[in-house]
Amino acid sequence: MKNLVISELERVWSRGKTKGLLILFIGVTILWGVFMKQSDMGFYDPDTIMKLNSLNFGVFIVRDIHPLLVFVVLPMLYVDCFNGEHSLGYYRNVMIRPYEKWQFIVSKIIAQIIVTFIVVFIMFVLTSILGELCFDKVKSTEFFKVSGNFSFFGAFIYRAKYYFVEFVILISVLSLSSLICTIIPNVVLAFMSIVGFFIGGIYVLGDDFFFFLSSGKDIFDVLGNVQSYNFYIIIVSFIIIGITSTLTLWRRKDFLY
Repeated sequence: MKNLVISELERVWSRGKTKGLLILFIGVTILWGVFMKQSDMGFYDPDTIMKLNSLNFGVFIVRDIHPLLVFVVLPMLYVDCFNGEHSLGYYRNVMIRPYEKWQFIVSKIIAQIIVTFIVVFIMFVLTSILGELCFDKVKSTEFFKVSGNFSFFGAFIYRAKYYFVEFVILISVLSLSSLICTIIPNVVLAFMSIVGFFIGGIYVLGDDFFFFLSSGKDIFDVLGNVQSYNFYIIIVSFIIIGITSTLTLWRRKDFLY
């Protein structure tokens, strides 16, 4: 299994599309950070704002970068991983290797969890640097839905928790994406289905699904212990149903024809 994960990661990072998407992601994050400096305000909702500074900027930019990750960068990476080799017929050669069929899909899921973590970590480091370089330096700051001031270290821990919740949300996106890719082998159709599923969910379920479009407010609510149970139910259900259904369908697939 370890060798399969390493092999999968090597293929991911060798693709030009991966490098291109990372450059796009980093470039947009930097440009958006510069843009946010012009307004110098962070939003909880349209009516609740807070002045940006070096310690709190890193959490407020997530609200705006999140849609780029959910609807462009990560779905393209996931589709490329789960469907690219299938559409090209490479699985015929892969499946003769001495591994159980389920191990191949598990290695892909693990590899994409690692890739997703790296993307979130890059954003965490990059926004921390941008905060120090572009915004007013302060010794303490405040955040929404929690009382008291946070020192430099306290704000760092809060940001780390904030990005961890964002990571968990993105893992639920990965879980559903793996299921959709397993059902729909065509790369283009799978990508459109992933994007369509989450956009459609926002229209059908409204506020309960809105964190897939903009996660900022919901993460503040999670860390402030005021988030509704629907949020946790949706996230946990997507992860469990997505991964277990993917494993079940994958084991039944015939990749020789």
